[in-house]
Amino acid sequence: MPKSFSEGLQAEEADLTGFDPNMTITECFMLVGKIALPPIMGNMIQLLVQMITVFFIGRSGDPALLASVGLGNMMINVLAFAIT
Repeated sequence: MPKSFSEGLQAEEADLTGFDPNMTITECFMLVGKIALPPIMGNMIQLLVQMITVFFIGRSGDPALLASVGLGNMMINVLAFAIT
């Protein structure tokens, strides 16, 4: 049983977030890494798709196509970052 309201609140917050106030830095880093890994991988895959698209369209030799792919990639980045 907590001795004060703030201790009880800290215990509740630790249960909701998964963070324990007595965690070591390594444990905290590992927990944050588990949470951050899916968005990092999604961003890397999106970057890879954009690079492959630019590579193959760039080999076609048409500057208008390459410009349109560049603009499309830019719009995807701007809109995706604005929404998320």
